[in-house]
Amino acid sequence: MLSIDTLKTLTLVSSCLRPRARKRLWEHVFLPPKQAICLANQGRDYSEIVEGLAAVEGLSILAKYLHLNPYPPGILSLFLHRIHFVRVKHVFIQGYNARAPAATAPSALGYFLSQNSDLHTLELSSARINALALFDLLSQSRLRALRTLRLSHLTLSTGDGDDEHLQEVTWDAVATFLSSRDGCIERPPLQALDLNTVYILSSRPLTYAFFQHPKSLFDISSLRKLTLHISRTTNQTLNDFASVIDLCYYSVQTLIIYGWQDVTSSSSYLLGKFQNAEKVELVIHGSGHGSADLLVNSQPSESSFSLAFQQLSKLTRLQKLTLRLRFYLDAMTILNESLHEMLMILSVQLPGIQEISVAVDGFTSYSVFSWNQTTRTLTQETTGSHRTEQSLDSDLLQTLMKARPRTCA
Repeated sequence: MLSIDTLKTLTLVSSCLRPRARKRLWEHVFLPPKQAICLANQGRDYSEIVEGLAAVEGLSILAKYLHLNPYPPGILSLFLHRIHFVRVKHVFIQGYNARAPAATAPSALGYFLSQNSDLHTLELSSARINALALFDLLSQSRLRALRTLRLSHLTLSTGDGDDEHLQEVTWDAVATFLSSRDGCIERPPLQALDLNTVYILSSRPLTYAFFQHPKSLFDISSLRKLTLHISRTTNQTLNDFASVIDLCYYSVQTLIIYGWQDVTSSSSYLLGKFQNAEKVELVIHGSGHGSADLLVNSQPSESSFSLAFQQLSKLTRLQKLTLRLRFYLDAMTILNESLHEMLMILSVQLPGIQEISVAVDGFTSYSVFSWNQTTRTLTQETTGSHRTEQSLDSDLLQTLMKARPRTCA
């Protein structure tokens, strides 16, 4: 991939190369730029950066991926007011706090999203907002083309007080919102949904407003890929997603669950509902202390593996299974002693399964093992060491440089 400096040089060398180089230069845009944030934090004027970006020829249609950081509050609004993006396909909003003084208004974000009719993917991470304001924001956005939604670490409130986020949204409030959605309601049919630390969906009224009612925000009845993040440390359980699972399990073909080690016997049955799933990946995290962490969960008599395999045997259309073990010091012992018999039984129960792999991601190395149906053994396919911190930082720097527009010094 060409560097930023090379692309900028190409725009000067030949006029015929300029359109293609500019397309790559401005495909990914981060707002506000770091220079503007630095100046704002110093109490200095950053209007030249705003006007400089606004003056970039064709920026409003060149940008396809937009990363919005509404912090510090007040800066982002100026950029969105001056630059009218209309062809963005992927928006990532991180750290939005609607309560912060001078924060970008939800209505402003909703208007911006509504102007991008090709928007295919929306990510909302680490946000704090009134629940009904979020409903209105998403409703006003007119996300007709949206197919992928990722929600991560959302804190929704019912009012403006400091403790309001502890209160549940009532059915009356949801009914008021739904009744306001008059006329022809176009619910975008999502194809992929990723939920991480989203306690709101353990609330029946909120799930109803998001996915269930005929006038809800999104339609997940034809969902193809579902990713769920479970964590005991954040008190996010698989049961929290039961209502969502009930709405989409029949159509889901790819299922990924992070944190399977924290799934209990009382909720593991939800995995068995995905009987049309063709690909399943279970990510099992360790703390680095060994197999005891993996094999013991809230039900001491049952292992995370046995809970999983009891339900996996019901997925008669399963073609590919991936078990990913992360950060276990003695993962090889786990593989030798715990998995072999379970994999052998599963391969008999699901004769149509085509691929079973076990990925071991340690602190300094990784290995991938494949199950051989003929020999009924795990065969090591690949192994290697993680890149050094220096090379990783270098790669990350190159990625950021390629994505970040550099209008101002």
